[in-house]
Amino acid sequence: MPVRKRSAGEAVAEMGTWPGSRTLDDMLTDARAGRVGEPTPGSAPEIPARPTSAELTAALRRSRDSLARWLESDPDWSAESLLPTPTALGPLPLLTAIHGAAYPMALISLDLAAVVGEAPADLLDAGLNALVDTTGAFAARAGVAASITARVPGRQIGTGAADGSWCTRDVSEADPQAAGPAVIADVATVLTVTAGRADVAGLYRSGSLRLHDVSGLLNWVPVVETVPGLPGGAALARAGRYLGTVTTLLSKLPFGR
Repeated sequence: MPVRKRSAGEAVAEMGTWPGSRTLDDMLTDARAGRVGEPTPGSAPEIPARPTSAELTAALRRSRDSLARWLESDPDWSAESLLPTPTALGPLPLLTAIHGAAYPMALISLDLAAVVGEAPADLLDAGLNALVDTTGAFAARAGVAASITARVPGRQIGTGAADGSWCTRDVSEADPQAAGPAVIADVATVLTVTAGRADVAGLYRSGSLRLHDVSGLLNWVPVVETVPGLPGGAALARAGRYLGTVTTLLSKLPFGR
């Protein structure tokens, strides 16, 4: 069973803007000032224990509207979007941090699927894109040269990092066998595994989660272990060690002998 440290309602509330929230304006202020250490005040939002639907909707609209204002009012927002800003996961380019919000939103949609129906495919895809892109940013920040591809039904999205930079793009037309390290599963499985909500070893044994170039995937273990507060980071590290053991065992089996 998935393990969740908070309810979907709590996760939704944290996406909104409340008194004391770290807002987009705060992120912009830090980015423009070149601050990448401790963020400006706003780390303890005053969220009601049981917000009403009206309060929740208003908080989410405030978050949405602040982003819309920035995009509409600043003709040079694309240049500012590359400036690093402090986040709970360490310094990230501003737009990467904003884009990363699609990942928890996708997880929330999976939480709510049992109540409101199937999670929107577009939102799950956006969450996967955010996950892969942010993973590339982590590797670039750590100075690690590595690549990884998420291979899901109908498409592939990959990221690669080298020399402190990274690139994320759709690689659906690439030869899957030549795409380097890859995680192969449906979108929901990739999202829940990386959130630390799934039995990685069990999924691997059942075939629901498959891997290509496991030795290459192990290059990512030191990356996720150094990201502060990364959801599922410890689980990913444990999975990496487990899969390394699996690879060693498989290499000793007498196939073809």
